[in-house]
Amino acid sequence: MHSLASTRRSRLAAFAFGVVLAGPAGLGACSPSDDAGAPGTTEETISITGTVVDATGAPVEDVSVATTWSAAGGEMSPMQDASTDAAGRFTLDVTAIYRGFDIGVFARSEDGTLSGAGLAATLGQEGHGEAAITLSPTIAWRAELAVPELDTDPEWLSATVSFPARHGGGAFLHLLAEDGRIGFEGPALDYGLLLHGPDLAFRSERIELDGTLPRVDGGRYELELSTVARLAGKPAPAWHVTAARNTGGNSQPTLADYRGKWILLEFWGYW
Repeated sequence: MHSLASTRRSRLAAFAFGVVLAGPAGLGACSPSDDAGAPGTTEETISITGTVVDATGAPVEDVSVATTWSAAGGEMSPMQDASTDAAGRFTLDVTAIYRGFDIGVFARSEDGTLSGAGLAATLGQEGHGEAAITLSPTIAWRAELAVPELDTDPEWLSATVSFPARHGGGAFLHLLAEDGRIGFEGPALDYGLLLHGPDLAFRSERIELDGTLPRVDGGRYELELSTVARLAGKPAPAWHVTAARNTGGNSQPTLADYRGKWILLEFWGYW
């Protein structure tokens, strides 16, 4: 069994979380169409507002707020952020893509020592609610990643941590594994965790931080090769043909009939 574990760990800065949830009748193009549950995408820039305070209720200035952060080498970088003013207020312009998806924000205190959970607000017909974020000491979470089926290290491994934990948008923190380990720091919340890598099957998990411990060992997550990766370089599986045309009168052609020839497979359908 091959493990990517080592003693080296990524140390990520502390951050805070706030979230603004899109309701069924959300803001403009961010809400579903009249066809209930109809999938689709849109693109519209909207403004999210909110306030960041400390445990005493005092506003906190110069807090960086963003919907998405990336983390590698112990450094956190917002992809598009705004800073709080002296009153702890912020306005963040974000681009909404998926109709009906939640919109959330991560925030990080200036010195990187505090984090907090924002009070969820539902987007309304005429606008949206505010994200109220109270900073508190962070909880550090770490975990090990391994791919037992491989004899060599994958080119890369990464994880996406989301809040809220359920699927459907929110705020995201992208983690790049170093020596087979990932980690983040945040408040006591339930998070979604999506693990992925080249030629690997996605693995979805939940992280529950209840605040009883300042540091949490998430243990070991083993990832598996994808179905395509397992079949790469091997003979294609046999098929069963239910209808055939232009096959020289052969109503039950097989792959073996075309050995040594190029075959174009076209998959189509409706979703």
